[in-house]
Amino acid sequence: DGPIAAKPRIEEALRARIGARLHALLAPGTAITVDELSGALIAASKLAWQPTATAQLFRAHLRSPVQEIRETATLALGWLGEPSFLPLLIAILEDAPAAREATGNASTDVRTRSFAAYALALLLERTASAWDDSASTLVR
Repeated sequence: DGPIAAKPRIEEALRARIGARLHALLAPGTAITVDELSGALIAASKLAWQPTATAQLFRAHLRSPVQEIRETATLALGWLGEPSFLPLLIAILEDAPAAREATGNASTDVRTRSFAAYALALLLERTASAWDDSASTLVR
């Protein structure tokens, strides 16, 4: 049980500590700037700690009145690589009713739809092995 064996435990402890702090920053109602929130969204997506809980926090920010936050939350869903959000990202890209429900808007703006396209590419890149299982969603 030397230094090499301890490395995964240390990394997981750091991921948990950082992830918990990011989740606190992403909680609805936290008083931080738009830039800080955007940074926290990207950092949490790259860390991918507790992806289901993280994705739910991102989803809450899809309703932000600030376009940059909606775009970054959309992008973060793709970077996170959680395959269960593939249908939502497709809905945002297509301005489908599910997207309007998720964002709370009458329509999805073109910039957010563009970020959904980028997010889909990131998600598919990160989850290439899950692509075969998810592909049926695209052709329905």
